[in-house]
Amino acid sequence: MKRILLTAAASLAMISSAAAAPFQWSARSGGNDHWYEFVALGSGDPSLMATQAEALAGSSSFMGLGGYLATITSAAEQTFLNSHWPGAGSVTGQFLDYSFFLIGATDRNTEGSFEWLDGPEGGNPLAYTNWKPGEPNNEGGEDYVVAWW
Repeated sequence: MKRILLTAAASLAMISSAAAAPFQWSARSGGNDHWYEFVALGSGDPSLMATQAEALAGSSSFMGLGGYLATITSAAEQTFLNSHWPGAGSVTGQFLDYSFFLIGATDRNTEGSFEWLDGPEGGNPLAYTNWKPGEPNNEGGEDYVVAWW
């Protein structure tokens, strides 16, 4: 199971540990048969939130499958996740104008060299990226990747 955890700027208060129901990208619909779940974390230091998210995902399970932060490995997977993004005012929290979530990519081992934290792609470099112009920029020494929608 992939568990996608939400993170937010320190000024944004979110409902702690609120979650939406898991959903699957089935192979019969062109997917990878992985399960996903959006989980909201409280606001705070982004690096601390990333380590909390990683620990929470690693300790989770669903239908006997272990959890990990999402690894987005294709444009199709990104499109699928975009279509399921809960959005403002959803049951997962109060997102206001913030539309981003933490995924399992990091450059904490070597600055500028991004790899997946865990899951089937764990330790491998990112083969698919869709960086926003000007990213990655290491603003504030950030070491974790968020997806914006």
